[in-house]
Amino acid sequence: MRLQQILSKFTSIQKVIIAPLNWGLGHATRCVPIINWFLTQKIEVIIATDGLAKIFLEEEYPQLQIVELPGYNIKYSKLYTGVFTALQAAKIASAARKENAVIAQLCDKVKPDLLLSDNRLGAYHAEITSIFLSHQINPLSPIPGLGRLVKWINHQYISNYDACWIPDFPDRSLSGMLSLPWNGIETNFIGPLSRLHRVETDLTLDIAIILSGPEPQRSILEQILHKLLEQTTHKGVLIRGTKNPSTVFFKNTRIKVYDLLGTQSLQQVINQSKLVICRSGYSSIMDLVTLEKQAILIPTPGQTEQEYLGKKLNNHDLFTVISQKELSQSLLDQIDYLLN
Repeated sequence: MRLQQILSKFTSIQKVIIAPLNWGLGHATRCVPIINWFLTQKIEVIIATDGLAKIFLEEEYPQLQIVELPGYNIKYSKLYTGVFTALQAAKIASAARKENAVIAQLCDKVKPDLLLSDNRLGAYHAEITSIFLSHQINPLSPIPGLGRLVKWINHQYISNYDACWIPDFPDRSLSGMLSLPWNGIETNFIGPLSRLHRVETDLTLDIAIILSGPEPQRSILEQILHKLLEQTTHKGVLIRGTKNPSTVFFKNTRIKVYDLLGTQSLQQVINQSKLVICRSGYSSIMDLVTLEKQAILIPTPGQTEQEYLGKKLNNHDLFTVISQKELSQSLLDQIDYLLN
């Protein structure tokens, strides 16, 4: 059952709260087609999120009410980032409790008919139909021996919801074992979600480099790619994925730099590019599959999900995977190879 069939069950509702997690931009961007569907049905949409996700959605939907939720404030260290993240479990649990309290107050005020959470663990209400949207039903633990515990904790959070929607194909999975359902909740595969559409156009750009994700790894990758791409003769665009001031500047005028791009501009850039370079985040993978675009994927070091997806998709027709520690002249060689 695909997204349109699932959503058609809610044509009679009047109001929905949609709450994407602020962890990079992926959770916010993949909610765009769902938000747009509700708007076409004349259903009132209230967005609840924080941080960069909030900034992005405010620019996409200036007409909508957007409510601030407590941030999870997950940080990455430069080394051993997976362990560093796992040790912040208490912070995540605290944020989820605060988030649930804000959601309860918001529901009392606006009285929605439906709550849709994209990976926000506390965005549910016992008296309102609550849906959990995620491809990570079975998250991987960065610490050996804790896999079962991490899955159990995640399942406990998800069990607070009435149903789980998985943005993946049921028969040719992109997310692999991450999205294997369990019997604790009604589960539906709704197909990949992307705000972008494939458009036939002239390929006027060689490469589009799209940065995303939490700091400091976003900036680390920006600095690495800056040094390498100064040497390239290919024409391209670098989208920084942040509004924080840049600390690196290109002398190579063949590479144009943008902080963030709206949906239409980003769609145009990717459609016009022969090759994309980006993280192996799942939302990026869904965009690339939707656009049928060849890409070099660079997993965020220590982020077990991205490292797993990189290994799983390395033999996919569209993707070449290079670890961040291996970025060197070999990246430029790979770009030349894929473009020729």
